[in-house]
Amino acid sequence: AGSSADARARTHADGAMAAARDRQGPLLDGPQQRTADLAESPEKYRLAVLKLSASFLMLFAGYNSAQGLQSSLNGAIGFVNLGVLYGTFSVLCVIAPALVQGLEARGYSLLPPLVISGIVYVCMISANAHAIPAEGQAGRTTFVVLNVGLSFLVGVMAPVLWTIQNMYVARCALCAASCSDDPEEMNRTTAAFNGIFFMFFQFAGALGTGTSTLVLALDNGGGSRTALFIVLGVLSLLGALGFLLIPQLPRSLAIPAMASEDQSRSRREVADGAAEQRSGGCSQTLRLAVSDLRMGLFIPLIFVNGCFLAFQFGDYPKTFVTETLGPNWTGPGLLVFYLTNSAASVMWGFLIQRKLVRIWTAFVLAFLVQLLVLVVLIISSFGAIPFFRKHYEFHEDTQNLRRTAAPMCTRSGD
Repeated sequence: AGSSADARARTHADGAMAAARDRQGPLLDGPQQRTADLAESPEKYRLAVLKLSASFLMLFAGYNSAQGLQSSLNGAIGFVNLGVLYGTFSVLCVIAPALVQGLEARGYSLLPPLVISGIVYVCMISANAHAIPAEGQAGRTTFVVLNVGLSFLVGVMAPVLWTIQNMYVARCALCAASCSDDPEEMNRTTAAFNGIFFMFFQFAGALGTGTSTLVLALDNGGGSRTALFIVLGVLSLLGALGFLLIPQLPRSLAIPAMASEDQSRSRREVADGAAEQRSGGCSQTLRLAVSDLRMGLFIPLIFVNGCFLAFQFGDYPKTFVTETLGPNWTGPGLLVFYLTNSAASVMWGFLIQRKLVRIWTAFVLAFLVQLLVLVVLIISSFGAIPFFRKHYEFHEDTQNLRRTAAPMCTRSGD
């Protein structure tokens, strides 16, 4: 009886996958031939992820650098900008999945929201090319409203941008893995594709830092701020326009048919799950935190990672790099972080996809490495080991853009 049930479950899963392939439609509107070409080989899905990743690389090479300079160039208004941006971002992250799902369910293309989101980022960056007038000067109110307003718009569009990005990479992985009979192939392919994406995304920090340093080094006309933000705006514009070149993707295959633990579910359970998924809604997003044990366990990790990044981009450069090696090494020190993070992202994905490392093993190893770093830094701060002896005094200098721009461009954890 058990064998018969397993056989029926496998038959149902195979039938669901076949039916899903038969009724696929485009995720992003466009020529059907490109969609058909994409289905020829799993490698086409990898190429699609590469194109999406390249667009994010250019977009955030400009944005991350501009974001890192907010507090140093715009003073208190810079903190207001970031507060409005990430406050709006946090709240609307709950709404964005339902919005994107509703647009797709009604047959709307998801390409325009990607491009529009990118353009909003470009406008926010470009607005910083002109300094905000001081208190009492003409035009101050206009520039303050412009900066805060554009930061609010970025906070509105960022959840949409990242929701579509997650859908895009996940669907590429799902469709590429559907060519294999191995039930674990989806997990490995997802890890590999996310590794590719975050390799490009983390390299955006290195590209932005290098570009900013070069622009400031070559500018001798005194207009370093204007020149810097024009270059950063152009980089981000190339990324926004790059969304027009990403290939069309099919709609997702039935996830229950791909997950081995769900293969024994009845047709009624599958249908109920699909109906709930279509209904969307903010409550569905919020319920994940309490209804899905894995998602609930991820929430502390998300906050810990945020604190770790704040330490990496803020306290570490000041306390352990600048005071030990000098201010000239702050930029190169964080540049090494970005390059290493970029390489490690694709390395972990490769190891998992090739079955050399399990996902749980990767989590444990990553935890131990980061714990070792923190323990060494704590011991060093008490002078127990001579790794970070203080040789320089740190002094804030927010008036000289040439001294602060390169290090501040790297202090952006998104």
